[in-house]
Amino acid sequence: MIPIQVITLFIASLTKPEKLSEAVSLKKSKVFLYLVFLALITAIPSIIQGVNVLNDFQKVSTKIPEFKIEEGVLKTKDTEKSFIYQTNSLIFTFDPNGEQSEKDVDQHAIGSVSSFALLKDRFYFKSAVNSYTFKYSELAGLKNSDYGDLMGIFSMLHGFIIGFTIFMLLVAAIIETLINTLLYTIFANLLCLLARRTMTFAANWSIALFASTLPTLFFAFLNSFGLYPPFQTQIGLIVTLFFYYYAIKSIPKNS
Repeated sequence: MIPIQVITLFIASLTKPEKLSEAVSLKKSKVFLYLVFLALITAIPSIIQGVNVLNDFQKVSTKIPEFKIEEGVLKTKDTEKSFIYQTNSLIFTFDPNGEQSEKDVDQHAIGSVSSFALLKDRFYFKSAVNSYTFKYSELAGLKNSDYGDLMGIFSMLHGFIIGFTIFMLLVAAIIETLINTLLYTIFANLLCLLARRTMTFAANWSIALFASTLPTLFFAFLNSFGLYPPFQTQIGLIVTLFFYYYAIKSIPKNS
């Protein structure tokens, strides 16, 4: 059950930031509970994208023609034209003829849509954040039937894979929230000194955490629809410090 005090501070973080100074009286367990809550919000866009990619990956697998890897090169049984297949969350490129490069794959990507490519001499995957490349020379002997077996295993473990993916994304979101809150708190300490207030690091951490609620919700909402504005961390920091300053204004200045 969520403590009433935490709910009250959540509402205050959206409507009355001057009341966020009350966060200093929260127990550490309640502060951690709120951090996990913000992490869950942060993870929503990644979970949506991750689940969609896994589901679309199954659809894409039916479009891949018979192939094998020989001498580090993708070869097909019959002459196959290069093609691009797109779903809502994934763009798949099959290119046994060397017509596409990693740069071309990147150019096909739209917003938060991930790209998965079997190029002439390498496998390439690009998400909204990272990209990965594996040369076929490291996968000697791979052929379509092997891929089919892998996809069969993938289908049987689909539910488990989705659950594991969500769990890992939540862990990543908690780490991200911890790092962001640490960043906000460091700047909050500096602002606290400039404003001539005496606050402990722990107290500033609690206030900064609640003060970061609005930008966290705002960017999670945008990211869930595939919108990734630039400088999100910087904007989140500015808004958080603005709310933090309102929270400590009621605290008496140092004499």
